This record gives sequence, structure tokens and C-alpha cells, in this order.
Amino acid sequence: MQVLALNSGSSSLKFGLYRVAGGAVTSLLSGEIESVGSASAVFHASNAQGKLLLRESSPMAHEGDSVARVVKADRRPIAA
Repeated sequence: MQVLALNSGSSSLKFGLYRVAGGAVTSLLSGEIESVGSASAVFHASNAQGKLLLRESSPMAHEGDSVARVVKADRRPIAA
């Protein structure tokens, strides 16, 4: 099962995507979206080893846009 954890602030969204199997939790992807609500929000995501996988700037009007971008970053199905 894939689990997405979100921590939303006033203008940022931090996230972590984890695999849960057999009682073990493994980090798959983590990152942050900065400046949510602006035309120049910055999205960055790293793998479990901390290697930067993606960094981009794009408009994100609200948290809903941010969550949609996080889900799009990893194509595995999310259960929770």
C-alpha cells in the first residue's frame, strides 16, 4: 500500500510518499512546494536517498493544485 502524508502551511506544502508492507514503512519520495498561491510556486521532490528528482516552478493557486502536482509526480496508486 502507498501512503501519502501531507503537511500544509500558509504558503507551503510538504509531503512524503511511503510504502507500507508487512509492518515495514519505506520512504519513496519526499519534497515541498513553496509559495503556494503565487504564480511562481516551486516544486521539488527527492527520492529516498535524498537525490533531487525534480525541481520546477509553475503557478499553483491553492493547496488543491499542490496536492494534484504531488500525486502526478509519482504514478504509483495511493491508497491513503
